Amino acid sequence: MARSEPSPRLTTWCLLLCCSAAAYGQVCVDNNDCSSGDECIAGLCVAPVTDIFAYAQEAVLRDSSYIRKIQLPALFDPPEKCCFDLVGDSQLDDALGALLAILEPLGFDFQAQITARVEAGEAVKIVDWLQLPAGLGDGPVQFSVFDGFWTDGLDYATMASGNGSAGLNPESFGDYGAHDQFNTGSLSSGVATALGNQIAIAVAPFSIGEQWRLLPLRDPVVELPLVDSPTGCLGICTQDLTVPGQDPVDVGGGRLGGYLTGQDSLTAIDEAYRGCACAGIDPDLPVIEFGPVGPAYEIQCTDNTGDPSQCTGQGEEFCAGLTDFCSFAGLLPQTMDADFEEVDGINDSWTAGLRLSFSGTQVTGIAGYVFADGFESGDTSAWSTTVP
Repeated sequence: MARSEPSPRLTTWCLLLCCSAAAYGQVCVDNNDCSSGDECIAGLCVAPVTDIFAYAQEAVLRDSSYIRKIQLPALFDPPEKCCFDLVGDSQLDDALGALLAILEPLGFDFQAQITARVEAGEAVKIVDWLQLPAGLGDGPVQFSVFDGFWTDGLDYATMASGNGSAGLNPESFGDYGAHDQFNTGSLSSGVATALGNQIAIAVAPFSIGEQWRLLPLRDPVVELPLVDSPTGCLGICTQDLTVPGQDPVDVGGGRLGGYLTGQDSLTAIDEAYRGCACAGIDPDLPVIEFGPVGPAYEIQCTDNTGDPSQCTGQGEEFCAGLTDFCSFAGLLPQTMDADFEEVDGINDSWTAGLRLSFSGTQVTGIAGYVFADGFESGDTSAWSTTVP
């Protein structure tokens, strides 16, 4: 659910953190500050991207990074409080982590699931550094984040070392380049801080069955201690941490904060449950109803839940769990801690805090396309759509 008006929260973060460092383009608060046809995205006027292949040609020549580790610090042992004060309560806010910690004793190993998908190449996130000071000196920073695919034949160890390469998923593009952009940022003393419009990640427990649906963290902020080719990592990497006596010992040096909205997550869950034909659910009617009711936010299942006990086949585990979901849906609003829309004072979202690790990588172009003429020539007649 993208805003049509500027985010007061994002504007405040921008003023506090990094608007003093101008990235490429005109700094903006809303579209009124931009030229006709441009869009104000994360504090910067962005021109339309009409040719994703031309964009990829330029990305091949820029620095890029691979997000090799996504961690949930609330599930560390002992837990780490992370990562930003997002709601202005002088506390580090991570309501999503707190919710996951409550569910983990029920048998959900969320961290293991995320790590497995990252290391299997099922959750490939590529950072395209649109602007990065030479030699990682002080200056403005701007980057976009894409979903991608490892180049055929590569493995996680190669990618994690910085020796890998990846193609950009064409579905990660919108009318103005990447869907996920961090356009207002700066690098100071080796630490990059940046603000974005959103970043799509697979967020448990709101992922849908085996197909971990990507959900956007809105108004994200990142803090990244960057280093160029440290020992064991080639390219633009994060300076990670070793914490003796903690599980895990190796901790991502990057920090990410943002908001998972009820609108985004519950819409996705409702759409997924509507597809549970095994339970006899009517796909044209809602399974979940949610939103502000009086002074509170409410989540409840409708009468359109069918009979989930009939979902016993392979791949139907998500549908079989509908009864369990409905049993605790009414309690979910109590775990929300943020009024993302900042309209009615009702908490409608979860704050989130994650740890990240970057290694370098090489962008090869748009995934799924083979550039028989040598890519950089721009001769589109030679391009084919061969799936790798």
